[in-house]
Amino acid sequence: MIYGPGDPGNILRMIRALKRGYFFFPGSRSLRKSYGYVEGLLDSVIFTMHAPDRVMVYNYVERETLPLNEMVEVVGRFLGRRTPAVSLPLWLLVPVAGLVQALFGGKSPIHPARVRKVATSTHIVPRVLQERGFVFKYDFERSLADWRSQAMDF
Repeated sequence: MIYGPGDPGNILRMIRALKRGYFFFPGSRSLRKSYGYVEGLLDSVIFTMHAPDRVMVYNYVERETLPLNEMVEVVGRFLGRRTPAVSLPLWLLVPVAGLVQALFGGKSPIHPARVRKVATSTHIVPRVLQERGFVFKYDFERSLADWRSQAMDF
């Protein structure tokens, strides 16, 4: 997941759900998702443009990604409030998301496909960038602060 100013994607949806009190862990709280802040991605592009390699194929994610439960804790600190989140089994959460979609005529951010997607681990390691000495500047907390300073999306 790449996220940041102007992006209406998964990280912003998670922040807004936590802010409104309806975020649920789809199964495991310790699930790892790979994510990258857009400013870090741009830094990596500039880095690769100046690298001696003619071609460099890499995956961009932050060097240290947090498990979902720690991401929720960081968002709570960032918002300055407790952000309760309950774990629900996927077999229950997916049909509930479908029901919510039906009740709101497809206009709800809670969608069965998104619930399944959140429940899938996507953890990767940005080995190519690490091996070439790229400096990762944005941990999750710092990225939220930078995002907020650029645009009040949340």
